[in-house]
Amino acid sequence: MRQLYFNNGTWYQIISIIRSHNVSNKDGVVNMDALKAWRDHLGGDHVLKQNEEFYICHTVQEPEWEEIVEATNSPVEV
Repeated sequence: MRQLYFNNGTWYQIISIIRSHNVSNKDGVVNMDALKAWRDHLGGDHVLKQNEEFYICHTVQEPEWEEIVEATNSPVEV
């Protein structure tokens, strides 16, 4: 079972968590190309940073809602 994470009004399903040092250059700067490669490899569509970790996520789409209006049942004359 995967975790859900709520951020800025959007729900995300966390696919994987990657520590920042795993995608950083020797000077400590995050290598964005490496991070994007991990996101694409894991099938994510979004990356969130939380402290020293990157969450590779899939955005949970809001369902489309349609209001259901009940019809009034009136007797049918025969």
